[in-house]
Amino acid sequence: MGLVLGAYGSKGLGASHFDTPCGIVADRENKVVVSDLLNHRLQVLKFNPRTRELVFLQTVGCEGGGPGQFFFPKGLGLTENGGLLVCDSANNRVQILDMDGFKFIREFGSYGFGDGQFDAPLAATITCTGDILISDGNNRIQVFDGKGSFLRSFGVRGKKDGFFHYPVGIAVNDENALFVCDQGNHRIQVFNASDGSFIHKWGGCKKKKEPPAEDEGPPPDSDGDDDPKPDEWQGLRSPAGIAVNASGMIVVTDYHTHGIYAF
Repeated sequence: MGLVLGAYGSKGLGASHFDTPCGIVADRENKVVVSDLLNHRLQVLKFNPRTRELVFLQTVGCEGGGPGQFFFPKGLGLTENGGLLVCDSANNRVQILDMDGFKFIREFGSYGFGDGQFDAPLAATITCTGDILISDGNNRIQVFDGKGSFLRSFGVRGKKDGFFHYPVGIAVNDENALFVCDQGNHRIQVFNASDGSFIHKWGGCKKKKEPPAEDEGPPPDSDGDDDPKPDEWQGLRSPAGIAVNASGMIVVTDYHTHGIYAF
């Protein structure tokens, strides 16, 4: 069992409360930013490694569609030059804020299915060369330069290699490999972040049912629920968030099983 270093927050509307915390990032100065989804804002904390405490610093933003305002903010990411990427999902855009003072720098995206448009941006990360990667409800990964100009995209909805069904979490490692939580397909897919070429995948599946013994009779009738019971599933079920450390460990949160998997 992992050692809890610190914990912070409770449900509510106040300055130090959360209502469905979603995305999270931490910079090299131990500043932690959390997207407070249903409160339509960001919460900024400071982790003290000596006391192992999380201390509230400030809230950023409020509900709205203007610069520095949010409507269901989800995934967060950090750029190499101190920019904070915010997937402002219901506004169908990505905002870039200054990580120092959280001032608005620029935004990119609009609602739609064309190049550079979003149907609810979900997650953000950057490649080893500084390009911005955004996954969205259009079941694809879009690639932008550091200023938010569209470069290319890959992926469509489906089950084949390189296809997605709700790519909700993404991360890039030191070797420029892109890891995608392909939630609806119950798997992680790995790509070359530079060109989107597929590398490999792994995930979970229904357990194969053992045939009944001759003296056991037929299995009981189904209750009509198409959702497999926990003991009928093995491995990842609904991967939601993913992180990769410098030593190659991959950590995945699972929305459905309420667990964390390490690979």
